[in-house]
Amino acid sequence: MKLSDRREIFVVRNIFLAVESSEVRDRLEQCNGNVLVVVYVLMDEV
Repeated sequence: MKLSDRREIFVVRNIFLAVESSEVRDRLEQCNGNVLVVVYVLMDEV
């Protein structure tokens, strides 16, 4: 895992505390590493 990946996971996990790192990693892969898209998707699920 690259340092930038860790930062992105850290950012998303700070916003959504209940989401596991593995789920964030999977979503980042699905969204081509776009943190904003991952945040929007998770916000829609809340």
